[in-house]
Order: sequence, then structure tokens, then C-alpha cells
Amino acid sequence: MFSIGQHVIHPGQGVCTVVGFRDDTPQPMLLLETKQGHAQSYSVTADGIDSGTATNRNSLDFRMSPWAKCNTASVQQVFNGATGDAVTGGPHNGAPYTYEKKAVINKPQELRWSDNAHVINVTGGSVDVYGKSATVQIIINGQPFTWNSGQPLDVTDLAVAADGNYAWSVKVTGGPGYSGLDNTADGGSVAGTRPSDSSEGTKSLKSGTDVTTLAKNPWILGFGNTPISSTTIHKQ
Repeated sequence: MFSIGQHVIHPGQGVCTVVGFRDDTPQPMLLLETKQGHAQSYSVTADGIDSGTATNRNSLDFRMSPWAKCNTASVQQVFNGATGDAVTGGPHNGAPYTYEKKAVINKPQELRWSDNAHVINVTGGSVDVYGKSATVQIIINGQPFTWNSGQPLDVTDLAVAADGNYAWSVKVTGGPGYSGLDNTADGGSVAGTRPSDSSEGTKSLKSGTDVTTLAKNPWILGFGNTPISSTTIHKQ
């Protein structure tokens, strides 16, 4: 299988040269001379990623997809077509290596008040979580609101800002096992002016009313020409 002068890779010795044969022993022997040097190349197979051959003795680069896992990798030396025994390595901590990468946030071009005090229109924007579990929110003045790309924001619970300014940002929170997705991106201020809420008067009346005043002025809760005589207000 071998000829004199052929270079081969011998386990534990590296690159060797065939210098002769002996058949005067119970089992024929192959005489090898160890040479100092390096293999011409080496091949690498990485579990779950890719495989390739490197002619550079120092490194071999693999391209991993975000959140891909690699459990083991095997390396083999190659010289004159001969391949040495594979050396396999695994993760140092017993767990597969995972290429963790933050979510990519493409911020909306604009957030602008609609003609409804409880709705903000969102123009553009997207988030890439690589198909993993995550929560995507737009934070307005510290309050979180779930954001679905292409949809307006329901901000019914957003407190009225005394100065009329509503600062926003985008926040991604990875699900269980995917904290590496966590990311944030500052936005700016919601454009336009928040419309007045016509229901605020009703909300105030429902949440608390001076029943003494109502008792003296029953027409406060009147509709048309019919007063409401009851002075009991139930908080809602």
C-alpha cells in the first residue's frame, strides 16, 4: 500500500517518510522515518455547522448562523493525500456551544399620534429574533406596550404627560433560554400632539364625585329635562 519515499501521517508521530520494508520478522514491518514539519493541510468537521479543508496551518474559519449550536469538532491532518486519525474535541463545560447574538432592531421611522388619544401610528420598523422566543415592546415614557410590526399601538393605559412629550424606545426581551437576544434602541419623541380625551370627564365622574354637591345640584347628572335624583356613585 505504500512505497519508499512516500510521506504518511503516523498517529502520535506526525508526518513520516517510508524508508523501507522488512519481511524477515513474524509480521512484516513498515519502516518510517519521522520528519519535523507540518501537514500540508487539515480537514475539520464541526457538528451542526460545516466542514472544510484549510491549507493555512493556523486557523480555519466557520460561518455559524445566529443561535446555531455546536457540540463537537474533529480535526484530521492531511499530507500527500494521506489522512491522519481524527482528533475530536467537545465543549469545555459539557454544554454545546451556542452562537448567541442580540436581536436586530430596525427602528420605526416615526411614531405619530392619531386622532385618537389612545392610538399611536407606527411607520416602518422591524425586529429580527432569528425565529426564537422573544417579547417586542415599544416603551413610551417608561411604560411598555406590545409592538407588532405594521400595527398601530394601543396606548389606552398611557399616562398623560404634563409637558406633552412622549419619549419612546424599542425593547426586545428574549424568552426562556434566549436572554442573549435582549436588546434596546432609543427612538425619539412621538410626533404630533396627543388629542384631548373626551371620555376623561366621564372617567372622573365615575371614579369619584362629591355626593354633597350632587345632593344640592341634582341637575348635574341630568339628561335633557330629567334629573337623576340618586346621589350614589359607584366607582368603576
